[in-house]
Amino acid sequence: MLKNKKIILIEIENASRLQDYFSALQAEVQLYEICPQSTAITLSLTSQADFVIIEVVHKDSMEIARLFAKNAPLTRIIVLTTSSQAAAVVAANVQMHALLLSGCVFDEYLTCLWQVSEGYFYFSEGLQLQMARKQVKPTANLAFFDVLSGREREVLSLLCEGFTNAQIGSSLFISAETVKNHKINIMEKLHLKTNNDLLLWVGEIRKEWRDHFGIK
Repeated sequence: MLKNKKIILIEIENASRLQDYFSALQAEVQLYEICPQSTAITLSLTSQADFVIIEVVHKDSMEIARLFAKNAPLTRIIVLTTSSQAAAVVAANVQMHALLLSGCVFDEYLTCLWQVSEGYFYFSEGLQLQMARKQVKPTANLAFFDVLSGREREVLSLLCEGFTNAQIGSSLFISAETVKNHKINIMEKLHLKTNNDLLLWVGEIRKEWRDHFGIK
């Protein structure tokens, strides 16, 4: 899975061990124990990395993630954070592809990278449960369903299946930009503030949604 993939590690605790693990799987790994924003700008514009993994260790960490989201749209961004920082990371509303708990085992990295490669958004289970309790209201047996339009329900259904904007657009024969507009409308109707809130909420209701519609 990681053969010839380019991975950048930024300010991660025990990163040299992680670098060894990824290198053993034939990935090309670059390690930055210290990464000022000037370096991050250059990396985001020139590296063409498949994955960048950033640990939140100071106030500029999320700005580094934001630079990659802006300058390297094909790079998948994975953010490491502690339980106490998770709410602030989500509230920063930086486009990311995964949120991992700092210090997680290597097997979880592999699970995360595989799911992200397949187009899914990955949350460490502990973080997902924590954020769901804080930010997501109970679905009340899908009581929200009636406030959504038919097209919004279709978009939400595909989000629950882990589809990206491009995949949803292709499935519904609409543009990715139109998908974004539908997501904005869904967020407004469900009182969700950011795209990360929407992804957390989708993860919370996925099983209930699938059971409701008999999806196996």
